[in-house]
Amino acid sequence: MAAYQLIGATDAQGVIREADGATIPVDPLNRDWAAYLAWKLQGGTPDAAPAPVLTTLMVDAQCAKLLAAGIADAATSKTWQCDPDSLTAWTALGATAGLGLLTTPPSTATYTLIPADNSTVTLTAAQVQGLTQRLMTWVTNMKLFARGLKNQILAGTPPASITVGWPTS
Repeated sequence: MAAYQLIGATDAQGVIREADGATIPVDPLNRDWAAYLAWKLQGGTPDAAPAPVLTTLMVDAQCAKLLAAGIADAATSKTWQCDPDSLTAWTALGATAGLGLLTTPPSTATYTLIPADNSTVTLTAAQVQGLTQRLMTWVTNMKLFARGLKNQILAGTPPASITVGWPTS
């Protein structure tokens, strides 16, 4: 065990003094920081920062972040956001377009949508229905992936990372 432990990947975020658990900020005027630098000059190497403890809340936050960023849809060449407000709108829009397709004759209505880049895209009811199905499939896959990560954490076998492996379609 070294006399100091890193807070982050390097000492640019400060260090923790092992003797008393004091957090030492990067501050050239701080005598504890000066003592740390002197210790390093004498050949001292601080212990690495502890691995972060992954929680189910962290998984939820990562999932929400990715859903809000949206999914790139190949059929429309646009990215569509799927945050909670957008999901409510997608559900209603998909139902409305689906009902329009069931009428006799099928609805010829078009829908003007706003993707993540704030442009406008006009789609037919059938195109909206297809887009909604693709988005909801992706959202379901995202939620199932998140559930799997959370189950690993709750079982005491957390994954190495919660930022990789998420569904992209």
